[in-house]
Amino acid sequence: MMLTKFTGLKRPTFDDYIEDLSILFETYPTKGDQQLHDVRKCLTLIDELEKVADKLPELPREKGKHD
Repeated sequence: MMLTKFTGLKRPTFDDYIEDLSILFETYPTKGDQQLHDVRKCLTLIDELEKVADKLPELPREKGKHD
């Protein structure tokens, strides 16, 4: 998704944002067991969010409202 911000190829989707968030946490430099535990917890929450988001219907969006 980060590439789309610069190239303008498409508008980022919710899935794009979740994927970026996941990548950020996966590459987060941990310093110690507590940070590693916290990052793993965040990744678990992201996985749960993806599962719930997959069950949601796609909502129609009015043009120009969120541009």
